[in-house]
Amino acid sequence: LNGFVCHLLHIDLALSVSMEDQLVTSIIALSGSPGDLAQLQNQLKATIPSIIGHTHLAAQVQALQNLNPRHHSLGVVYFLDAQLKSGLQLGDQGFVEYTSRFLQTCSPQQVKLVPELFASVCRRYKDFVIAAGCPRIGVLPLLTALRSLQPSPEHLTPIHSDFLQLCLLSKVYNAAAQLLSEDIYDVDPARTAMTPTDLFLYSYYGGMVCIGRKEYGRALELLLQSLTAPALAGNAIVVAAYKKYVLASLIHAGAVTPLPRLTSSKTRSLVESECRPYNELATAYATHNPDKLRKCIEQQGATYTADTNMGLVKQVAQSLTKRNIQRLTQTYLTLPLADIASNVGLASADTAELYILRMIESGDIHAQINKRDGMVRFLEDPQQYNNAAVAARIDGQVRQCIALASKMQTMHDTVLCDKQYLQKVTSKERSRYEAGEDVVGGSQLFQP
Repeated sequence: LNGFVCHLLHIDLALSVSMEDQLVTSIIALSGSPGDLAQLQNQLKATIPSIIGHTHLAAQVQALQNLNPRHHSLGVVYFLDAQLKSGLQLGDQGFVEYTSRFLQTCSPQQVKLVPELFASVCRRYKDFVIAAGCPRIGVLPLLTALRSLQPSPEHLTPIHSDFLQLCLLSKVYNAAAQLLSEDIYDVDPARTAMTPTDLFLYSYYGGMVCIGRKEYGRALELLLQSLTAPALAGNAIVVAAYKKYVLASLIHAGAVTPLPRLTSSKTRSLVESECRPYNELATAYATHNPDKLRKCIEQQGATYTADTNMGLVKQVAQSLTKRNIQRLTQTYLTLPLADIASNVGLASADTAELYILRMIESGDIHAQINKRDGMVRFLEDPQQYNNAAVAARIDGQVRQCIALASKMQTMHDTVLCDKQYLQKVTSKERSRYEAGEDVVGGSQLFQP
């Protein structure tokens, strides 16, 4: 009986190897012209399901070794997906090494044919490198894969959030600097396999990376995308994004800007009920009283710690001290260090001196410290903003505004011609939109 079972296993293995060998031969033969790729894709769709769960992983690995990741990318994607669905152990080192090489050399033309499958393989790859305890090695492969799937730099893909997650886990925030400096204008699910969750995660992780880089202004823009995205129900990503939004706002601007009118009522009610400790922190901050802020932090410290936000909360407390010092510059020309310390709630004149020196170095204030008598003299900003560098910066920003206005006008015109949009608006509203009026406020929209 044992011999009979072994004989059946050998037959099964031989059949599976034969099936995969035939598929490999087809992949090599049909990975040339676009017409052949379409035929190959249909064949893979029909054949791969019979391989999943019915062949040995060793045979699938051997098949991958016979394929060139650059020239046979379409077939490689299908085989990798088959491996993942055949019970490959999470964190498998062989899968991580092979997929790392593949993602850096794959053909953009071929992976764009199967965006959903390619994005799924990338997401599982991210899970594997995290499980293996080496998220850093996945940063470059996912960035390359992202560029391969992107129709243009203005398109968002599901791989954006996976890449940013690895940057956060490995603390290589600078690796995402170029990507996050690019504005996203297009989300095309048919070409990128995007889902609403991918948009929320991109905005949230992107905001966290910018916070790590101390780029609070850009972080607020990204977090606000999560908060203002259309939503019929709340989700945990929005709650987490709002908490970061409050803390980043206090550090960057000293106040929390109210959410825009376009924010959904579901999101508003969700953050009001789930983020009370953070709203209380903003209220205490608005008093400019360090004692009230300290008391709020002590009362809600357990919540901030559980949310892994205590580090940002401490930065909020430090920013209040700096802003209180800045407020003193608007009232006094000279002031003793001891008086500054007592006014802003610092322990000693030495601590106040340290704060002032750091603020002078960062350009937050302009002042001179007389060490002999412990006096601080506040000065005017020496920058006159009348040089070529300032003019070039203003010119660059004006050009960006012009380009953005042109892009928004194009998008506006596209919406006006969209059949689904036209079916949803009444004839009265349609005439007002065609006239360039804002249905909400009655103001002119997108003037050229």
